[in-house]
Amino acid sequence: MDSPRVDSNDTVDEPEERPTLRFLVAFLKAKPSLALYIRQLTLKLRASRMGPETKSTGILTLVKLFQKLPNLERLYVEDGLPLRTTKLETPLTLYKPLIPHLKEFRVSMSRGTPWVGDLLQILQLFGEVGSLVLEKSYICPGKRSKIDVLLASKVACRVHSVTFEDTSIFFKDCPHFFTSAVLRSVQRVEIPALPAIYVAPVATFLTQARNSLRHVRFQVHDVHLGMAGSEPDLSYLCPLDFAALRALEIITLELPAYDSRGIDLTRSAMFSVPVLLAAGYDFAVRTLAALAPTLHTVVLAFDFSYKGRTLDRLWNRMQTDLTELEDALLARSLRVVEVRDTTGARIAPEDQRHFRKALRRTQAQGILRLG
Repeated sequence: MDSPRVDSNDTVDEPEERPTLRFLVAFLKAKPSLALYIRQLTLKLRASRMGPETKSTGILTLVKLFQKLPNLERLYVEDGLPLRTTKLETPLTLYKPLIPHLKEFRVSMSRGTPWVGDLLQILQLFGEVGSLVLEKSYICPGKRSKIDVLLASKVACRVHSVTFEDTSIFFKDCPHFFTSAVLRSVQRVEIPALPAIYVAPVATFLTQARNSLRHVRFQVHDVHLGMAGSEPDLSYLCPLDFAALRALEIITLELPAYDSRGIDLTRSAMFSVPVLLAAGYDFAVRTLAALAPTLHTVVLAFDFSYKGRTLDRLWNRMQTDLTELEDALLARSLRVVEVRDTTGARIAPEDQRHFRKALRRTQAQGILRLG
């Protein structure tokens, strides 16, 4: 099929340098039959391309855009959000959802982007979002405005799954997003490794979503950062009340490979820098003991990114810690215990043999699954 083009008779404004949102709207208006086939849209937007639009005109442009895309399923916004302003007229204007169900909305943020109100304004144009993914963000949110707070309480879009790909300063400086109405019915969340300063807003979110969350994926440690080296006891994670999640059915815990002395084998083997990580397993054991009886599946995702050949040589020193973890697993009535690599790669046959030996009681019960 030939690429779509604009005929010479079509009334489409030519872009000055690069296509703008208004140009895209005009193009789709001229090609309504083509617009019906669009199911995935990627917007690569930067502040320098936005021009002098205010937030109110920016949202109107998006309204016109989504009105022409009734079959849109996936929206990717790269390098910033398309609304730029310091002013918004009051009283606040809310729009009815234009797309009842968006399967995926993926957003990456650029430096210096005061974006939370923008994100909420876009979300109001969807009835439901299956998966909201907030990619790596190097943002400077600036002051929280009254408009942001109003949007957080008024936007009615329901988000079913949310993934925070890194912490950056998002958790610390955008707390009102965690109390927004869009997150009240979230069923699944992925949370990266948290330094102490980012725990409070995540704890607030968990409390708010305690009746709806069914699956939590939590990175207990980031082996690349060696976070426990500065905060070895992980007591700062206590406000994360996973035990209060009344509907929780699945928990995925990301853990690094390390030996029974609590030293990260992979990092110390490569860099000769011992990083204490035993606290991560202690945290996992305590968390598993406290979770609601609705829990039926535990996924243990191991980070072997620096493994090399160390696992074969040092597996016996890991054995003690996996035994304690297995005690916590067998104390519950679980249907499935799954072991996988954090990258999603299939576990090598030799490593599968190690896990079957280390978790032989779980294997005997017929609930062990190796990814």
